[in-house]
Amino acid sequence: MSELSEFFAVTVNGGLYHAKNERNEQGFPYLKKIGCRDANELNEKNQLGTKMENGRYLGISGLRLTLYNSHKTDSEGRPQGPDSVNMIHWGGGTSPISALFLKRYDAKKCLESKNHRQWDIRWEKETSETLKAIGSNHPLFIIGTTVAEIRRFANKDQAKPERLTKLSARQLLAITYAKMKKKLKAKKIVLPHDAYALIADDSDWHRTRQGFTRYKTAALFKIEKKKWIIAFGVACGSYPADPYNCDIACTSLGNKTTNSHEILDKSFSALEENACFRHSLIYAMADGSLAIDKNSSYCHEAIKLLQGSYEKYIARSPKYRNDIIHLDLRPVTTSSARYKPEFAEYLAEKLYEIIKSKSKKEVAV
Repeated sequence: MSELSEFFAVTVNGGLYHAKNERNEQGFPYLKKIGCRDANELNEKNQLGTKMENGRYLGISGLRLTLYNSHKTDSEGRPQGPDSVNMIHWGGGTSPISALFLKRYDAKKCLESKNHRQWDIRWEKETSETLKAIGSNHPLFIIGTTVAEIRRFANKDQAKPERLTKLSARQLLAITYAKMKKKLKAKKIVLPHDAYALIADDSDWHRTRQGFTRYKTAALFKIEKKKWIIAFGVACGSYPADPYNCDIACTSLGNKTTNSHEILDKSFSALEENACFRHSLIYAMADGSLAIDKNSSYCHEAIKLLQGSYEKYIARSPKYRNDIIHLDLRPVTTSSARYKPEFAEYLAEKLYEIIKSKSKKEVAV
């Protein structure tokens, strides 16, 4: 089997390198930078065409490609790998490796991707093929002893998570919100500023202590000839917000709102007016339980459609330490509520029905 003549490497920082089975007049292996994902990253020390120097071998270590010198050999006369020599014997090298390739085209396609990670699992096949092609007896390309172990840990860390079998309240409402946007064919709008709705206040004459729900974005949809917005908010602020978690708010902008600036302004104002969840379809408490405010504009419809119908979707009820309480007299939660994943689809459908019912009543009025 002939020796591998060349291979390509893409680094975590977005560099593309070309390695050849040849040495220059000084005896340095050929390792040249031939591409960069972001031209803004280039500088005097990081230019395209840069060739690495100072080393007799090209090592593939668990961290990077590096030129290095080895003054010792193993029992079969092969040089030590880059991970087995002192780093003072390392020469020029790359940043951490994302993937290795046998073909330039595949390496360029990888370079165009985003969010590279060390020994990225997305190109596990190409990296394995390249390491196999290099083998253990290549005269110039030397694979370090830690490569296999570091790749194994990297792959384990990047492995796709198993399907969620239990959802926290925030996961449930976030997924429900995404499903509702799809059902409503809502378009995302970016608010001019984060909107803060007051949900709890423990201020007095000498200090201010308030809790809020913060909305970063919203989604615009139309129903019964009126424009509406829906938004996902998260509790924030001082300790009065501690009992709360997140919510899904929804409110009408009317049918007179036309231009985009007016829509943004009205959306922002409407969300900031969602004090005490008065325009929230549903909200979650810190212990994972779900709630609807009795003064909410959706209270009647929500009770009619949801009461007694969602217990079967509870995977775990919240548990408490009744012998320990918070300063607001709430018992300390030891484990929060969890929900079955299929509850998100059911909840999205019910909340969608609530919005339709509410919109019809507004038209009738």
